[in-house]
Amino acid sequence: MTLIGNRPEWVLSMLACFHVGAVVLPCTEQLRAKDLRLRIDVAGPAVIIADERNRTELQAACGSSRPIAAAAVRAGRDMFHAAPAQAADLSDGDPA
Repeated sequence: MTLIGNRPEWVLSMLACFHVGAVVLPCTEQLRAKDLRLRIDVAGPAVIIADERNRTELQAACGSSRPIAAAAVRAGRDMFHAAPAQAADLSDGDPA
């Protein structure tokens, strides 16, 4: 389950989940504790990836039944100033 918002970290989280074969339940940050609790009860997520700013609402939704990790999604500003990755050379048999 992701509770991050419309940011690059959300996309990266989704791709990471897809890479390991996990099913992702993206949730909007507008959800309140009651709504989050309903989704948690129905989906039973193994992991919840959330931004620090959503911690209070998430803790209210989870109560003491689910530990909330101290480290939430935090992207350093320098992450967006890195050099772009090199382009890969594709052969004729590679998918387009």
